[in-house]
Order: sequence, then C-alpha cells, then structure tokens
Amino acid sequence: MKAYTFHRGRISEGIATTVYERFGAVVALGEAGRGRHLEIVGLDRRNTPLVEEGRVLSAAPKTISPRHGGRKFTVLTAAPDEACAYLVRVSTQWTYTQGTHGYVTTWAGAPERHARGLGAHGIAGSAGSWDESLWVLRPGDDILVEPEGGRRKSEPYRIWVEMDGSLQCDTDRNREMDLAMRGE
Repeated sequence: MKAYTFHRGRISEGIATTVYERFGAVVALGEAGRGRHLEIVGLDRRNTPLVEEGRVLSAAPKTISPRHGGRKFTVLTAAPDEACAYLVRVSTQWTYTQGTHGYVTTWAGAPERHARGLGAHGIAGSAGSWDESLWVLRPGDDILVEPEGGRRKSEPYRIWVEMDGSLQCDTDRNREMDLAMRGE
C-alpha cells in the first residue's frame, strides 16, 4: 500500500525515516523523555519495504508478538499492492499552546491504528502534548485529527478514503458541508 504523511493540514507522499545506530533506518513516532513516548517502527530486514531517499513510499504494517511475553511491536514490510488501501502517518504537532493536546480518533468506517508515539512540551509533558500515529485507511474509513493548539489556533481536519479509492483531507467544517451537499 502507498505511504503518506499528514502534517499541518497537508498530505505528502512517503513517510520519513530516521537512522538509529541500534536499528538502522526506522520510522520514529513521538519523542523520548518524561511524559512522552517514542515508538520505533522498524523496517523488516527480510522483506524490506520500498524506500527512496529516506522516505518509505510503499509498505504494510506487521505486528510482531514476542514468543516469551513482552510488548508487541510493529515493523513495516513490503507487501503486494492492496487496491485502495493507504498507510498514513498522522501528526497532530501544530501550534504550541499551554494545556492543549492533539489527538486522532476514528470518525467512520474501521481504520486501523498500528503504532502510536507521543510528543510533549514542558516538564513531563505538563504544558501540552501531540500524537503521532500510523493508520491504515481503506474506502469508507474517516479519521478526525484534532491538532494541538486548540480550536482557537487550529481547525480540526478529516482524512478519509472515498469509495472510488482516492485519499482525501480537508478541514472538518468543509468535509461536513461537502457531505451535507451530497445528502450523506
């Protein structure tokens, strides 16, 4: 499935990778530190996804469960193209405003969240936070993105896949007006 990134109201092709000495190229979600959570999403070494110039262009998430307990983790693997399915990295990092928290929720359909990290401001994240997550979206799926900063500084956005298979994003207000005009 094709990979995209949603950040500050725009969708761009690919998901940026970061190099960690221990793991090599990975997708890092969130931040490390008190009141934060850094989620490392590795690239499958046996079945490597399509990566060009430091960006994952096509991949599928795969959840790994350790044999002897422990925490599950996600890796990105190469996969045959799935028609009309998209892997989307969603970031709610926007405008710092004390006491606000960015988050993503399911609006319609059955979107799948595979990994999630948390970034924050202030000591132990007490001044505000933002969410970064990997989602798989298919036709009929719709998610609501509430950016950090509150509604006075930023509008909520929606990301959805039309029934014809196209990935779309717009403000929540514009999406609702569009649906009302269509009679949905």
